[in-house]
Amino acid sequence: MNVNMSNNMEDQLISFETAKLANKVKFDENCSAYYEPDGYLNLARWKHVQNNQTLCYRKKSGYPYDSILAPTQSLLQKWLREIHNQFLYVENSNGHWNWVIENSNGYIEGELSSDNDYYPTFEEALEIGLLEALKIIE
Repeated sequence: MNVNMSNNMEDQLISFETAKLANKVKFDENCSAYYEPDGYLNLARWKHVQNNQTLCYRKKSGYPYDSILAPTQSLLQKWLREIHNQFLYVENSNGHWNWVIENSNGYIEGELSSDNDYYPTFEEALEIGLLEALKIIE
């Protein structure tokens, strides 16, 4: 599920599955990438330049609405927090990563992965937490 664009320390793009659900719940913020409907990742081919930054977004680009925006995990996490009051945290306990969502209904704790009884990386735990937070507002 790694969609990182390089080995450098960069923000991780969300997966196609997560992007489809974000699209369904009307995510439409500035991004630098998008997925084709078949899952192919494109980096800023249709764009708008604002303050010397290349951005992709449907509401001002005129690009077909069948494209699926691909924000970074941190941007989607911020959008969930600021627009939907879904506070997503990733926790580490002795090398075992897991996610927690806090919202007006209280806490929702993530399930540990069945493969290794934990998520091996912060980013994998965050990705699953993002997906679950989107399911809550779906």
